[in-house]
Amino acid sequence: MSNIENINFGILGRTALFLGNEMNDDWGSRRLRAMLAVLLVHAGRSVPPSTLVDWVWTEEDTLPQRPESTFHTYACRIRKSLTGLPGSPRIVVNNGNYRFMVNSSAVDYYRFRDLTWQARALARANDYEDAAECAAAAIGLWRDHALADLESEPARAWRTRVRSNEWFPANLILIEAFLGLNE
Repeated sequence: MSNIENINFGILGRTALFLGNEMNDDWGSRRLRAMLAVLLVHAGRSVPPSTLVDWVWTEEDTLPQRPESTFHTYACRIRKSLTGLPGSPRIVVNNGNYRFMVNSSAVDYYRFRDLTWQARALARANDYEDAAECAAAAIGLWRDHALADLESEPARAWRTRVRSNEWFPANLILIEAFLGLNE
């Protein structure tokens, strides 16, 4: 089972794009990666500029004088980086809000969740070998701490919640599956 099969975006580490047959987390500036990370966390949902400001800038950062103009520029630069990616992902702007139109299965975080759910179901069915494989594949998607390009309070809160409620349980499923294999 390939961990990155059909994954085009990564937020389980620095924000990455699948470019040239590998995950590339050095494709743009930290702020561009941060904006895309926020849009990927909220994939398919409208994100107002105020939310982008809250997530992309910390309390210590100097905010841009015109955030809407800054986000427009960032969106244009991100669109250029998306050229050629499969699935035609795109940023849509409607009433000043940004929405990243992408299949969630193309994002490592959402693939992690799906694999963890599958591993849990397999473990409950006493299929420990496949449960271990799914759990290991899910955990293997993590390249660093999630949303590594973001240090704002909302990003830290999201990261803490995901680590506590999703990453730790995925590791427990893996341990339980290994224990089940040894019975």
